[in-house]
Amino acid sequence: MEAIKNLAMPLGFTPVNWQARIDEDTTKITWVQDLQQGFALLYQGRVDALDLEYFVAQYASVNTYPNRALVLDLTLPHNEIPFSLSSLSQKDVIQELNAFITSNPDLIKSIRHKYAITPYSQLLNQLIEQQGLKHEEVWK
Repeated sequence: MEAIKNLAMPLGFTPVNWQARIDEDTTKITWVQDLQQGFALLYQGRVDALDLEYFVAQYASVNTYPNRALVLDLTLPHNEIPFSLSSLSQKDVIQELNAFITSNPDLIKSIRHKYAITPYSQLLNQLIEQQGLKHEEVWK
C-alpha cells in the first residue's frame, strides 16, 4: 500500500478504503472522467494504481489491453461490490427488475458467462492462487 502514491479514480466514486492515506497526504487521488483516461494514466506510469471494480476493469480493458495486463492486487484495499438499485418513488421499477431477474435465471447465467463474472469467493481463491498469497495476506 505504501507504494501507491497516486491513485486514479473515476469521478463520482468515493475512495473510502484510501481515505486515511489521503487525509495523511501519503496518497493523492487523480480523478478521471472515464475508464480509458484512467487506463492511459496507469500505462503511462503517471499513476501507481487505478481503483475500479474488478469485472468492470477486466471487461473495459480487453479491447484496449487484450493481454489482460490488469491485476487485482489483493494486498491493496478492495471490497466485494454488491450492485443494487434503489428508489423511493419508483418502487414498481424495482419490483419489475426483481421479477425479471427471478424469472430469467438462464439469461442471467448467460450474461454472467458472457462477461466472465464469477462469485467473489471463487474469484478470490483464484487470485490468491495466481498471486501466490496466503489468505492472511489479503487486505481486510
